[in-house]
Amino acid sequence: MAESFRVSALIPAWNAEASIGKVVEGIGRQEPAVLEVLVALDGCTDGTGEVAKKAGARVLDLRGHEGICAARNTLAKEAKGEVLWYVDSDSIPAEGCLERLLRALEEHPDAGLVHGSNVLPTGWDDLSNTAYAILGRHHFLRTTNPRYTSHVTTANCLVRPGVLEKAGWFQHFRCGGRVFDFYEDLDLSLRVRKLGFKCWFEPAAVTWHENPRKNFRAFLRHRVKCGICSTLVRRKHPGMASFGKLYGGNPLLLYALAPAAALYSAFKALAVHLRYAELPRRRVLLAAPLVLLGQAWYARGLLQGARLAAKKACKVETPGIHRSDLP
Repeated sequence: MAESFRVSALIPAWNAEASIGKVVEGIGRQEPAVLEVLVALDGCTDGTGEVAKKAGARVLDLRGHEGICAARNTLAKEAKGEVLWYVDSDSIPAEGCLERLLRALEEHPDAGLVHGSNVLPTGWDDLSNTAYAILGRHHFLRTTNPRYTSHVTTANCLVRPGVLEKAGWFQHFRCGGRVFDFYEDLDLSLRVRKLGFKCWFEPAAVTWHENPRKNFRAFLRHRVKCGICSTLVRRKHPGMASFGKLYGGNPLLLYALAPAAALYSAFKALAVHLRYAELPRRRVLLAAPLVLLGQAWYARGLLQGARLAAKKACKVETPGIHRSDLP
């Protein structure tokens, strides 16, 4: 039974004062109860830690902004439970979320990762947030169809005991002095699949994305970072990632095809959302120009990633697993 699992809920947080209390409280309402709630402060400069403690979490301070992969690895090393439940600091678990994830973990022993939905609350009608949702969720949109997927979203994800360590933890790219840690969930998913495990999507296990991209500029910056990391991750796994051989080949070919790849993704995302109507069709159509613009910035990111890869300027790192100075 699901109650036999000892679950640690793990929340990486960076300046999440407005939402972290709701997330911790949402976890506290789950059945079966989790063993613990851990929050990693990734260079927070606001009151995230105090709010999390007041809500009932144990707080770990990374004493610097080290990135999402360092935070997630640190949390995993400190966790006491066998099953790890990663929840983002702005993703509030709905009733029954954990129970549904655990049931899927039991029913699918070949699944190393089980993830649920992370959706916008009712009432979010800002176009940049709508465009963000269209591009971010189209892989997981068949909302009545639990199924195996190519990768997970770690905003709301269970990790089977021992799988994270076997897969090599969360990894990011360091290119010169910059760290790129977007698409870390895709990277982990591909490494887990190489071990022989699968990824399972349980759409009824819902978290509400309380704090999505707040404005137009933030949305475009996000698309550039996604493009850079998309290139780097796909070059790392050319045999498994979609279009991996294209990304892993001659960078000049990617230069020629990046706009077409970005445009294809935009139309695919729009078509899927119009078909399954998770968002009102009128909102999807109104946001379509911004989706296309966002993919133009995504194409810029693809090319930046290609330039970094061509210079052999990037190395893979596994941050946060050797820390011994946490309180």
